[in-house]
Amino acid sequence: MSSPVGGTTYTIASVLKDGTNATSATSTPLDINFVSGYDGANDSPIKIADYWIYSYASADGSYSNWVQELSTGAIPVTDGFTIKGPGTAQNYTFVGTPNDGNLTTNIGAEEAYLVGNPYPSAISAKRFIEDNANSISGTLYFWQHAGEDDIVSSNTAGHTYDGYVGGYSARNITMGLAANQVSSNDDSSTPDLGNGSYTAPKNYIAIGQGFFINGDSDGGQVVFNNSQREFKAKGTESIFFKSKKKGKSRVPIIKFGMNYKSTDNKDMHRQIGISFHPNNTFDFETGYDSYLFDLSSSDFYWKFPNYDAKYVIAGVEEINTNLQVPVEIILAKDDEISIEIDEWNLENQNVYLFDKQTNQYYSLHDDKATINLEKGEYRERFFITFSNEQTLGVNEGILSKNILVFYNKRTKEINVKLNNALKIKEVKLYNILGQKVKQWKFNKNQLSEQKLKINAQTKSVYICKIITDKGKISKKII
Repeated sequence: MSSPVGGTTYTIASVLKDGTNATSATSTPLDINFVSGYDGANDSPIKIADYWIYSYASADGSYSNWVQELSTGAIPVTDGFTIKGPGTAQNYTFVGTPNDGNLTTNIGAEEAYLVGNPYPSAISAKRFIEDNANSISGTLYFWQHAGEDDIVSSNTAGHTYDGYVGGYSARNITMGLAANQVSSNDDSSTPDLGNGSYTAPKNYIAIGQGFFINGDSDGGQVVFNNSQREFKAKGTESIFFKSKKKGKSRVPIIKFGMNYKSTDNKDMHRQIGISFHPNNTFDFETGYDSYLFDLSSSDFYWKFPNYDAKYVIAGVEEINTNLQVPVEIILAKDDEISIEIDEWNLENQNVYLFDKQTNQYYSLHDDKATINLEKGEYRERFFITFSNEQTLGVNEGILSKNILVFYNKRTKEINVKLNNALKIKEVKLYNILGQKVKQWKFNKNQLSEQKLKINAQTKSVYICKIITDKGKISKKII
């Protein structure tokens, strides 16, 4: 959770009240009874165990740690906190002066940080990511707690990580993905997950919602501001598509799901997503690629050549018949898995799972792929493709070997060197947010090296998209 009131810092006891009875203009909400021990209670006022109130941050913008705040610890207004309820669904009321204006904090390099929406209104996830693109990895992670594995015994239910039923959903600029989830639940001793599934995070972050962010390679300042705020009623705004149905969206996306069994034989469903944009590559792009936050012993994720990172959401180039996107699978035991399309917004598009070892294509646009696999890791074997012909990656490989791109700091020029009699038709330069900042077009009479003059640009990573007579390729430059 997070607090929409409190000023610079707040304590839980001073801002969080018992909301069992809806607050009106003339009523005063009850103070919560914060108690010792591990268990709260649904009394009046409700009892909340002081013990479980934690933040996860750093005091100096470097190393993050869990900090036990209790109900009296001073928490910065930008920070989120964890809390355990009284044992039943509970409404809460925040009391205090509403937060407003610019609110800032700092995140350490490659550190996780539990922040939260600090305003009494929803905020745009996309705008928050864009405003902090130079400090964070570009993904927001939301914990969704469905219950506890042990709901019969009162000894440890809800108090140990091993007993949790829940997971982290992810949100970046292009889409949100539901947490890894139990796909069916016939065990009466474990809690249901709604209709058997979690909810993907929407584009707008609700009042009082806490979420994790990760610092990029050097971290830096994280800012909340009024331009991120929107008036959106809870649950009414979404950029997602209903399951299995196609619709219109600014960026083409597909969400895939893998069905498998966990080590304790529960039916599980992992969802991963991918977007397609002409400015994206197989390199990391802030706001379009999202690291997997909760890797399981059996799992399914994107993993690209020459990179160790595992992604739950990936952004790659435009769809074409030569595009193949590697997907990696790990299994903790022998299993029959199936892979299917959960959601997508493409029209008249064929999508396949290609098994490089067996040379077999599974059609995903009208069915699911069912495969028996032994325990182990499957790297560079499975690929998402858009053609069932083996012409994949040929042009891209030729272009990659025969085009060299670099920035000459002294002359302030982008140098493009060509081999193998290639002809450039056009070059476009984009910043990391996908905004075009420069464009060059060429006639038929060309040199083997092109020097492209650019105006002063902010020090950052840029994408140079090169269109040739043999196809197109994107190169990342600094």
